Amino acid sequence: MLGMICILFSNWIIWHPRVLRIFKTDIESSQNDGFWIIVGLSARNERARSLWKILFDGFASNLPLILQFCNIIIKNFSKNNKTMIKNVLVLMANGTEEIEAVVVIDLLRRAGANVTVVGANDIINCSRDVRILPDMPMHKLNETKLYDLVYLPGGAKGVQNLIDIPKVYDVLVNHITQKRPVAAICAAPTILSALNLLKTTQKITSHPSVKDELINYNYSDDTIVDDNNIITSRGAGTAFELAFYLIQKLFGREEMEKVQQSIVWSRGND
Repeated sequence: MLGMICILFSNWIIWHPRVLRIFKTDIESSQNDGFWIIVGLSARNERARSLWKILFDGFASNLPLILQFCNIIIKNFSKNNKTMIKNVLVLMANGTEEIEAVVVIDLLRRAGANVTVVGANDIINCSRDVRILPDMPMHKLNETKLYDLVYLPGGAKGVQNLIDIPKVYDVLVNHITQKRPVAAICAAPTILSALNLLKTTQKITSHPSVKDELINYNYSDDTIVDDNNIITSRGAGTAFELAFYLIQKLFGREEMEKVQQSIVWSRGND
């Protein structure tokens, strides 16, 4: 915002006729004097004081217009969230379900998200023997850093391995406390329950195979459930729908539709 004001002020300076006249006179008398006057380093010079009076009087008289313009810029930035970088953290361990991981990672990156994949191992051996190289090992993760979204893919063994990592608890409790979105799919919602991070009123869904572990919550069979910034989905078959939902949540519907079009998505309208 300060930069925008400076640009407006600079343009006003450049095109102000009195400034041009003074500046031209000084340039003709000396190649250096004009520059020093503009930056105000010869403030004891009468011509410099006169110049700065013109500049600041003009700035003050145009201040309402400048502030109105800045307000428009702020509103446009707010409407287009993509002007802001969205940082997403994905936590993985051996046994993570690869479809649920890769689909969401890929589509979020297509939308412009800065996705960091953190692995409990140097190479993640997924549930169907697909190997994934994480961006960062778990021991280097700063558990106090806040992301715009934390995502937990499922996979029974991967879920259990994540539950056993103390740093995972620290990351999740930090984001839930700060009301940052946390998404979990398939069996991954049981991470939140096992670590006692959910209220009994929490609306939630999961893979049918772990429904009994979540029966004490407000369980739903919906494809996607978003309640109090806890976003849950059912399984590998709903990974695309979840990814699109997360894109819309972070970037808006227009960006979601752009990504859908780019991959020739044709299942339903959403």
